[in-house]
This record gives sequence, structure tokens and C-alpha cells, in this order.
Amino acid sequence: MLAEHLRTGRRGRWISGPELGRRIQSDFASSEDVIAPLLVTSLLVLDEPLSGPAADWYLERLVLITRSRDDRGLPTLVTSQLLPELLLNPSAATPPPLLSRWLSGLRIHDELAGEDVRLQWAL
Repeated sequence: MLAEHLRTGRRGRWISGPELGRRIQSDFASSEDVIAPLLVTSLLVLDEPLSGPAADWYLERLVLITRSRDDRGLPTLVTSQLLPELLLNPSAATPPPLLSRWLSGLRIHDELAGEDVRLQWAL
């Protein structure tokens, strides 16, 4: 979806949860530099954001990114291997501001348009 978005000449970004956590944690003083572009890009793909650090500082920044983008009406694709009902599980410890925004526009895609290229490297 991001590739198709970029082909139309629009901007977008992709970042995984672990990479986002690593970039923020590597230098808390410059965490604003990491987050600022994610707040305004026309399409953001957050790949498995809950697989990042389970620390309060990380979840607070995920809430900031999610809430800011939602307030601006900017689309955010969130990938997860967890089904929505598992995200709602109290043991998942997903902050309610994330859940309400992520699940409000929920679309579940269970069919891929093509093959998962990551699987090609495993063969």
C-alpha cells in the first residue's frame, strides 16, 4: 500500500516498532527529530509497533504519534500479528488511546495481493 502511495508522487514513511524504539532510546534529546516527520507524512506505516520496547516512554510516544496523526486526519497503517480481540485483552497492556484510534478505522486484510517477498529469502 505504501509503495502504491509513493508511486502517485505523495510522501510516506515506514518504520517498525523495534526500530522506532531504538532510534528514540539512542538519544532522548533528539527523539523529537525522529518523531516530527512521522507526525506529518501523508501516510505512515507502523509495522508491529507493539513489538517495540514495553517501556512507558515508548508507549507515550506511540500515543503522541497516533493521536497527532488522527487529529490531523492523516492515514496510519498499523500492522500486527495479533487479532483485534487480543489487542483488547487486559494482559496486552495496550494503552486505551492507542486502541480507540487504531480500532476505530480497523480494516483487516487477510489476503495478500502478491507473495510475501520475505519468504523468498528463507527458501
